[in-house]
Amino acid sequence: MNQQHKTSPQTSTYLPTVNAVGTMDTLELRSAKRMEQIHQESQGNEYNPFSGLSLAQLNAVNAASPAVVLAAAGTGKTTTILYRILKANTIDQMSLDAIFMTTFSKKAATEMTTRLSKLMNSVPKYAGTFHRNSIQLIKQYPVLLEVHGYDSNFEMLDATDRDHLLDEALKPHLKHLKSLDIKKVHAKKWMREGIDALKGKGKYPIDFHYAPASVFEHNVCELTKKFQDMPADVAYQTFLSYQTELKRMSMLDFNDVIALPVFAMRDELIKNRVNKNFKLVIVDEFQDCSSLQFELAEQLSHDGKYLYLVGDEDQLIYGWRDADLEKVMQTYTDPNINQYFLEENYRSDANIVRLGSAIITQNTMRSKKVMRATKPAINEIVNVIPYDTKQEAEFVVKWIKKMIDGGVKPSEIAIITRNNDYPTIIEAELLKQKIDYNFVKAFNFFEYKEIKDVVSYLILALNYNNDLAFRRVFNYPKRKNGPGALNKLEAHAHHNGRSSLFEALRTQNNLNKANVEFVTIIMTLSKMMSEEKTVKQVMKYLMSSLNIEFVLHEEHAILEGDIRFERIKKLSMIIDMMMEEYEDYRETLFALNDEMINMKKETNENKVQISTIHGVKGLEFEKVFLIGAVNGMMPSFQGAPNAIDKHQEFKNTDIEEERRLFYVAVTRAKKHLVISSPKYVHRYGSVSESERTMFLDGLEDMYVVKQLL
Repeated sequence: MNQQHKTSPQTSTYLPTVNAVGTMDTLELRSAKRMEQIHQESQGNEYNPFSGLSLAQLNAVNAASPAVVLAAAGTGKTTTILYRILKANTIDQMSLDAIFMTTFSKKAATEMTTRLSKLMNSVPKYAGTFHRNSIQLIKQYPVLLEVHGYDSNFEMLDATDRDHLLDEALKPHLKHLKSLDIKKVHAKKWMREGIDALKGKGKYPIDFHYAPASVFEHNVCELTKKFQDMPADVAYQTFLSYQTELKRMSMLDFNDVIALPVFAMRDELIKNRVNKNFKLVIVDEFQDCSSLQFELAEQLSHDGKYLYLVGDEDQLIYGWRDADLEKVMQTYTDPNINQYFLEENYRSDANIVRLGSAIITQNTMRSKKVMRATKPAINEIVNVIPYDTKQEAEFVVKWIKKMIDGGVKPSEIAIITRNNDYPTIIEAELLKQKIDYNFVKAFNFFEYKEIKDVVSYLILALNYNNDLAFRRVFNYPKRKNGPGALNKLEAHAHHNGRSSLFEALRTQNNLNKANVEFVTIIMTLSKMMSEEKTVKQVMKYLMSSLNIEFVLHEEHAILEGDIRFERIKKLSMIIDMMMEEYEDYRETLFALNDEMINMKKETNENKVQISTIHGVKGLEFEKVFLIGAVNGMMPSFQGAPNAIDKHQEFKNTDIEEERRLFYVAVTRAKKHLVISSPKYVHRYGSVSESERTMFLDGLEDMYVVKQLL
């Protein structure tokens, strides 16, 4: 195995070592000599574009293919990739059209192409996400579709059309589903998720070239749990109908764009026709590759000959999305692949690097790389212990406000959490302190439909003239007040000179039972708030009057309904907290409504960032607050974690993936890191006593503990 872990001072920095791959060919030898010449020229005052790279980065840039570069957090992974392309183009004289560079997110792809354009004034044709690059391949090589019986003039399926196709595919089964008490909306959601899960693994119910059907009625529900309570015959027939119709129309959905080219290139003749033009295939964040994505990269790189993989097994956090730790580790240990390490962290304070390294080296399923700091240890890491999540929110937001007042840009501050719902109390505190924020790759709490609906009820009860709020809740929950009923009511209000739609409804004769109940709810809420009843009393009345828990279960099924109902209960907590600052319900709810409206309209990105750990991967911030760092959330698991199987060398485990998540969160921080571990956590409508995350155990000398009174 040729692990370029350290460079001998007696040998050239740039000359690669001959390894099991075989003797270097003439091109590689000329390239190495040219890099040596550049190094010698740089000793004078001549311009050398590679002079800013470290020795480890230079070795990785000059790697002989195939190569894997294992890059610890903050070690200049993107820079290494960009200079690998520069070297291939300017020194190896490789055409940019012969380079296939891919990464996973649009943000990462945009950053790479922008930086590459500044570096070289040009970018490869194939430089983007797997999805974008695959579409480019299909357009350039129509045979990748035609061999499957598709027309080369394909179209992409959008979300609306996809739902329409699923509606049509489910129609023959609706009576059967109704007899099983399965609503169409639930069936469609389960089918959408189940189809995605299966197609993401290359499993289809129809035959393709070199990919015979692998999904049948007898196994469709065994291959994925996403179908939930769907009968196997219905799940299979719906999937079959959906995919057959897609093929008939020569339309591709998101998963087809990767799968169909991969299937086609299992045919050697087709693969050779496509890959003959590629001499370098770069895969960024390769540890997150699905099996199909990895197969595509190997096909285009002449069965791995020209493959250049860059990533970090310590940051593999998508095991649930078919990322395969075993595949990554097999690549790392393959003696036919040159291995290089990037270990010098240029991002973070030495204390942060030290803690991150101590955390991740407790995992057994990883390489031997060791992350090292290049910056001094200046700022202490703080593990704050609040009494509960409310005190946590007050403490964190107070600290953030002080930072902003001191001149720190809000966009350089991140609040990182394990799940989307946990930060709602912090959101309320940020609103109270008038601090702008937004979620990174997450859905804002106040943008959820159920939150907007409940707030609209309260706003309408405070102001009968608010027609916007009225329109939102007139038919929620459903009470047969569709578009026709609303049009009639608007006409009635206009002809009778009523000031609002609510007044027009309230003064109508012969209201049906549902609308009488609706008017009663609004007027009762109005009376309760004017009498200053507690938030708990007001919200309890509203939720019971609407039977909102049952409605959410009926609309979204039990599991999703519980999550949405929990959000409404958290909204009650937020309103209660805001009431402490504002005088009454009117001021509180109008302030909340204004924030919700402005939050949607604001385009300025100079805001405090709130993100899940998954959403923040690949980003970095000056100041990081890692909240909810307690067992049960970090790590997040139900019951005892899976034990490591000593007999399966590269087995991924729940606990090791959770530790990788914690490591990713810690290493987002550049200067300051605060880890918050509240003693009592408000979650799922109850308060539970919690313990600090186990991932900090035994590392007490690396941080200071701050107990809040």
